[in-house]
Amino acid sequence: TQGTNEEQIRLQQELLLKQQVEAKRKEEEEYRKQQEAQLMAAIKEEEAMEKERQRQKEIEEQERKRKQEEEEKNRLLQELEAAKLKAAEEERKRKEAEEMAEKLKQENMNKQSELNVPKQINPALNQVDKIEYNADGTPI
Repeated sequence: TQGTNEEQIRLQQELLLKQQVEAKRKEEEEYRKQQEAQLMAAIKEEEAMEKERQRQKEIEEQERKRKQEEEEKNRLLQELEAAKLKAAEEERKRKEAEEMAEKLKQENMNKQSELNVPKQINPALNQVDKIEYNADGTPI
Protein backbone atom coordinates (compact mmCIF):
# COMPACT_ATOMS: atom_id res chain seq x y z
CA THR A 1 0.00 0.00 0.00
CA GLN A 2 2.98 2.17 0.55
CA GLY A 3 3.75 1.83 -3.19
CA THR A 4 0.22 2.87 -4.08
CA ASN A 5 0.40 5.85 -1.74
CA GLU A 6 3.64 6.92 -3.34
CA GLU A 7 2.08 6.37 -6.76
CA GLN A 8 -0.93 8.48 -5.80
CA ILE A 9 1.31 11.24 -4.44
CA ARG A 10 3.35 11.19 -7.63
CA LEU A 11 0.17 11.29 -9.75
CA GLN A 12 -1.20 14.13 -7.63
CA GLN A 13 2.11 16.00 -8.00
CA GLU A 14 2.01 15.45 -11.78
CA LEU A 15 -1.59 16.60 -11.89
CA LEU A 16 -0.72 19.63 -9.76
CA LEU A 17 2.26 20.38 -11.99
CA LYS A 18 0.06 20.03 -15.13
CA GLN A 19 -2.50 22.37 -13.57
CA GLN A 20 0.23 24.87 -12.68
CA VAL A 21 1.66 24.65 -16.22
CA GLU A 22 -1.83 25.06 -17.72
CA ALA A 23 -2.55 28.00 -15.40
CA LYS A 24 0.77 29.59 -16.36
CA ARG A 25 0.02 29.01 -20.07
CA LYS A 26 -3.44 30.61 -19.69
CA GLU A 27 -1.91 33.52 -17.77
CA GLU A 28 0.69 34.04 -20.52
CA GLU A 29 -2.00 33.73 -23.20
CA GLU A 30 -4.14 36.32 -21.40
CA TYR A 31 -1.11 38.61 -21.01
CA ARG A 32 -0.32 38.20 -24.74
CA LYS A 33 -3.93 39.05 -25.66
CA GLN A 34 -3.83 42.12 -23.46
CA GLN A 35 -0.55 43.19 -25.06
CA GLU A 36 -2.02 42.67 -28.55
CA ALA A 37 -5.13 44.64 -27.59
CA GLN A 38 -2.99 47.47 -26.21
CA LEU A 39 -0.82 47.40 -29.33
CA MET A 40 -3.90 47.48 -31.61
CA ALA A 41 -5.36 50.36 -29.57
CA ALA A 42 -2.05 52.23 -29.84
CA ILE A 43 -1.94 51.58 -33.60
CA LYS A 44 -5.52 52.83 -34.03
CA GLU A 45 -4.77 55.87 -31.91
CA GLU A 46 -1.65 56.61 -33.97
CA GLU A 47 -3.67 56.20 -37.19
CA ALA A 48 -6.33 58.57 -35.85
CA MET A 49 -3.66 61.08 -34.87
CA GLU A 50 -2.05 60.77 -38.31
CA LYS A 51 -5.44 61.38 -39.96
CA GLU A 52 -5.94 64.43 -37.74
CA ARG A 53 -2.46 65.72 -38.63
CA GLN A 54 -3.22 65.20 -42.31
CA ARG A 55 -6.58 66.97 -41.96
CA GLN A 56 -4.85 69.85 -40.16
CA LYS A 57 -2.26 70.09 -42.95
CA GLU A 58 -5.06 70.23 -45.54
CA ILE A 59 -6.81 72.98 -43.57
CA GLU A 60 -3.55 74.93 -43.32
CA GLU A 61 -2.92 74.48 -47.06
CA GLN A 62 -6.44 75.67 -47.88
CA GLU A 63 -5.96 78.68 -45.61
CA ARG A 64 -2.60 79.44 -47.24
CA LYS A 65 -4.17 79.26 -50.70
CA ARG A 66 -7.09 81.44 -49.59
CA LYS A 67 -4.65 84.06 -48.25
CA GLN A 68 -2.64 83.95 -51.49
CA GLU A 69 -5.81 84.40 -53.54
CA GLU A 70 -6.90 87.28 -51.29
CA GLU A 71 -3.48 88.94 -51.63
CA GLU A 72 -3.57 88.48 -55.42
CA LYS A 73 -7.08 89.93 -55.55
CA ASN A 74 -5.99 92.94 -53.47
CA ARG A 75 -2.91 93.42 -55.66
CA LEU A 76 -5.04 93.35 -58.81
CA LEU A 77 -7.53 95.79 -57.28
CA GLN A 78 -4.67 98.14 -56.42
CA GLU A 79 -3.32 97.87 -59.96
CA LEU A 80 -6.79 98.55 -61.35
CA GLU A 81 -7.22 101.58 -59.09
CA ALA A 82 -3.78 102.87 -60.06
CA ALA A 83 -4.63 102.39 -63.76
CA LYS A 84 -7.91 104.27 -63.28
CA LEU A 85 -6.10 107.13 -61.55
CA LYS A 86 -3.46 107.22 -64.28
CA ALA A 87 -6.14 107.23 -67.00
CA ALA A 88 -8.04 110.01 -65.22
CA GLU A 89 -4.83 112.03 -64.87
CA GLU A 90 -3.97 111.50 -68.55
CA GLU A 91 -7.51 112.52 -69.55
CA ARG A 92 -7.24 115.66 -67.37
CA LYS A 93 -3.88 116.52 -68.97
CA ARG A 94 -5.30 115.88 -72.46
CA LYS A 95 -8.26 118.17 -71.82
CA GLU A 96 -5.99 120.79 -70.30
CA ALA A 97 -3.73 120.62 -73.36
CA GLU A 98 -6.75 120.89 -75.69
CA GLU A 99 -8.04 123.90 -73.75
CA MET A 100 -4.63 125.55 -73.89
CA ALA A 101 -4.34 124.84 -77.62
CA GLU A 102 -7.81 126.27 -78.24
CA LYS A 103 -7.01 129.33 -76.11
CA LEU A 104 -3.73 129.89 -78.01
CA LYS A 105 -5.55 129.41 -81.30
CA GLN A 106 -8.15 132.02 -80.30
CA GLU A 107 -5.46 134.42 -79.08
CA ASN A 108 -3.51 133.96 -82.31
CA MET A 109 -6.64 134.48 -84.38
CA ASN A 110 -7.39 137.73 -82.58
CA LYS A 111 -3.78 138.97 -82.85
CA GLN A 112 -3.24 138.30 -86.54
CA SER A 113 -3.32 141.26 -88.85
CA GLU A 114 -3.22 138.97 -91.86
CA LEU A 115 -5.05 135.78 -92.39
CA ASN A 116 -4.24 133.49 -95.27
CA VAL A 117 -7.35 131.98 -96.73
CA PRO A 118 -6.98 129.31 -99.36
CA LYS A 119 -8.64 130.35 -102.64
CA GLN A 120 -9.21 127.24 -104.66
CA ILE A 121 -12.43 127.66 -106.50
CA ASN A 122 -13.91 125.02 -108.69
CA PRO A 123 -15.34 125.69 -111.20
CA ALA A 124 -13.33 128.78 -112.09
CA LEU A 125 -14.89 132.18 -111.53
CA ASN A 126 -16.40 134.17 -114.34
CA GLN A 127 -15.55 137.84 -114.80
CA VAL A 128 -18.85 138.93 -113.27
CA ASP A 129 -18.48 136.77 -110.15
CA LYS A 130 -17.49 138.41 -106.85
CA ILE A 131 -15.75 136.99 -103.77
CA GLU A 132 -16.61 138.43 -100.37
CA TYR A 133 -14.71 137.75 -97.14
CA ASN A 134 -16.33 138.15 -93.73
CA ALA A 135 -14.87 138.01 -90.23
CA ASP A 136 -17.38 137.56 -87.43
CA GLY A 137 -20.17 138.48 -89.88
CA THR A 138 -18.51 141.75 -90.95
CA PRO A 139 -17.27 142.14 -94.52
CA ILE A 140 -13.55 142.77 -94.79
